[in-house]
Amino acid sequence: NIEIISYSTHLIISLPINDLISEYTQDIYTDQNGLDWNKGTAFAVREDGWLITANHVLQDTNQGFLLEFDENNSEIRTPIVDIIFNSDWDFAIVKVDKNLSAVNLIIDETKIKPGMSVGFMGFPRNEITLFTHEGVISRVLSLENGLPPTYNIHAFVNSGQSGGPVFIKETGEVIGFISARAKASNLPQKELIDPSIAENDLIRLILELKRGQDEIYNILSKELGKTSQMGIGIIVGMNQPTLNDFIYKFENQNIN
Repeated sequence: NIEIISYSTHLIISLPINDLISEYTQDIYTDQNGLDWNKGTAFAVREDGWLITANHVLQDTNQGFLLEFDENNSEIRTPIVDIIFNSDWDFAIVKVDKNLSAVNLIIDETKIKPGMSVGFMGFPRNEITLFTHEGVISRVLSLENGLPPTYNIHAFVNSGQSGGPVFIKETGEVIGFISARAKASNLPQKELIDPSIAENDLIRLILELKRGQDEIYNILSKELGKTSQMGIGIIVGMNQPTLNDFIYKFENQNIN
């Protein structure tokens, strides 16, 4: 199952850095012409060319492509031809004109519980080689309106891994994708973060200060939070029925 997930996970490139339209910058890929692009991770969910990634990797546009390399290390670009996205939920379902190996997406997400061991894959930082990491579900956050839940995982997540698949280690079922990493500089997402599971005393102190001493907190988070990680990844869930519904509506031109 892990081998199938690795074959299904792809390097995805979006807008040139100079054309970015939001504050997000996942990571930089410098192409063979010296142009810098925004970089992230995607994984195939259907063999007919549908993939999932984080919407902030593509920045609400379809100006992206999957990137592979041939035996001579020359770039092979497969352009995105269609996209379904939701900025609030940070997901993008994209289509390419290529047959792909697909992951086994979970059907019933209610069996996902805190303490469950998970793995995740992606292309961290400036890497173009796929990396695999592991962590533990630390919190399940239910959403309304029929949307799948989101999860906190106790693991270090790096830039460039956004959009990468998160899977149950025991079964290989993919439960969603990496959306963000919790760190001191993005602590406004305080409802997602529990100070008791911060990775070190410094970050725990910053979290506690946020509860009352705003001036001290602002100084510490500005100076130290730029690079300090809390060891918490934020996962957006996706299940097979929800995916099928989105694609069906899109293909029948009924999606909003």
